[in-house]
Amino acid sequence: MTNTKIASLESFLTEMRTFLKHASHLSPCFIRFIKEESLTMEDARQEWTRLPESLNLSQREKLFTQAIEHLQTSTWKKAKGRFNDTELDVLAKWMKLETQALSIVVDRVECKTTKLPTTPASLRTQ
Repeated sequence: MTNTKIASLESFLTEMRTFLKHASHLSPCFIRFIKEESLTMEDARQEWTRLPESLNLSQREKLFTQAIEHLQTSTWKKAKGRFNDTELDVLAKWMKLETQALSIVVDRVECKTTKLPTTPASLRTQ
């Protein structure tokens, strides 16, 4: 893994720790919503395998990120009528971290193979 990718991963992990520290103060209903609506590795695998193999890795990663963000749109719509602005801000941060996490996994796995592991819910909060 390159120094840039390691720095990116370290930055991501710092953000995730901060997020989880603050998330413990949120309502159980909101935490449950995040757990239920979070994308799984299977979701990511399906999106990755739909991408044209003829594209280079950078193009595939960009399209993958767009596909994940598109999937998150329905979650956002469900949340808008249900949660307050503070919780929506947290959800927006969570979705950004979720996209980063799935992209890191795809990038890491792509270096080894063209298939993603199929461990569902591996990135969901505890």
